[in-house]
Amino acid sequence: MVESYSPPAWRDMVLFKSLDNTHYTALAFILACLTPCFPPKSVLRRGVLALQIYCTALTFLAPPPRGIDNTAVTYTAGVLCGNLLARYLDRLYFRIPEREFVRLNNDETPKTREAPSRTTRAAIHSPKGEDASKLPPASKFLWMLELLGVTRGIGWNWRVTGIPKNPANLSRKRFLQTCALKYVGMYLGLYLVALSCDGILSSFRDLQNPQLRAALTYMTTRPLFLYPFIVLGWALTIYSHFAILMLPLAMVCVGFGVGPKAWQSAEAWPPNFGSFRDAYTIRRFWGYTWHQQMRRMASAPAVYLLSLAPRGMQQSRARLPRLFRRYFLLLGTFLVSGLIHAAGSYNLTRANHLPISDGGEIKYFLLQGAAIVVEDLLLWVVRADGARPSGDSPTSLTMMQVVGFAYTATFYIFTRVRFKCVPLTVSHGVRDERGELFAAVEVVRRGAVAVPGNFVRSALEYWSIGGLAQ
Repeated sequence: MVESYSPPAWRDMVLFKSLDNTHYTALAFILACLTPCFPPKSVLRRGVLALQIYCTALTFLAPPPRGIDNTAVTYTAGVLCGNLLARYLDRLYFRIPEREFVRLNNDETPKTREAPSRTTRAAIHSPKGEDASKLPPASKFLWMLELLGVTRGIGWNWRVTGIPKNPANLSRKRFLQTCALKYVGMYLGLYLVALSCDGILSSFRDLQNPQLRAALTYMTTRPLFLYPFIVLGWALTIYSHFAILMLPLAMVCVGFGVGPKAWQSAEAWPPNFGSFRDAYTIRRFWGYTWHQQMRRMASAPAVYLLSLAPRGMQQSRARLPRLFRRYFLLLGTFLVSGLIHAAGSYNLTRANHLPISDGGEIKYFLLQGAAIVVEDLLLWVVRADGARPSGDSPTSLTMMQVVGFAYTATFYIFTRVRFKCVPLTVSHGVRDERGELFAAVEVVRRGAVAVPGNFVRSALEYWSIGGLAQ
């Protein structure tokens, strides 16, 4: 019998018993925003930073809140803790933020990916940038709040690559309409995902037509259907985690002209996900189609470690050092991404007194990085670079894309289910006597239901019980 998790007794000596890790998460975030309010190397700053690090550590040691029935909520809260730790490493622990990061005063954003560079340091003294060290303490707090909230660097002296663009000449009215439609569509999609999961798990018992019920049950219990359904349902839930805040915030900032100046234009709010037309290689899928919200923070530890290497290794243009830097950054980024997501399973398994587990996250993300390494090698062998084939033949491009779409989709769907979804269901204690795929469908259902504020579901349920006739 596997021993369940129980907190060590010594933790009760250093924690306030009335506080859970959500309280320490909030305290750590507030202290992170307060840190730049004090001069670098001052006693007060060092004290606040030490307290911030202490509270951040307690987010992983203090018990999670009790009484949460939906495991998806606890898992997502743990991922948030890992996400915030990665942001602190990138924007607070590895560097003095007000010396390295610059909030721009115009619309031109340098497309630099790494903050500790000559370009970044020079931008502090440029009229285009804002010198955060000269701001009053209250403004520094808000400055740091914005820095920690920005994920893709829009409006700052750094910006991740692969961000999709809004259509050219997009008017404010059209932008607001698009955001509103996406917001309604997101909640409608979540409702349909949860409804479909209920039907699959119950074998559509509420349908009165036995022939239709039997046909739907047969179709939706086949692995050929369940694999893409699980992946697409999970993807919509992930999309909602960003859009639930970004879409309303974008409509308020652009529609009413409030908030930071850089946020008041439609260009500051590009789509979260890119086009599937770009996903004809695994590298392009992760670099362009998938969201880039975690790209900067996930790559920060590897970038920092490379900055400690000898100058010759950092600047050498020889093939071997360049390949080492390229793939060290690649695998390091996927490793950190796996650790961030593993914090979700860590949080959930602690909360439910299950054996501590990463939910297979680290293996899954490293597998994606390894697949890109192999893919790069194969593309090099056939003399294609992943963006265009060798030669100028349009037919070659089309054939490469067709083959690329097929193997990228197959690889991603299979690995997402077998190496991420299924291990998560097992580690989270979700079981179904019909097999692992049905347990994964239940996890998808919980994730869709856990997204708060689904007014579409409330309206449809109200209408279905005859509320409008009252």
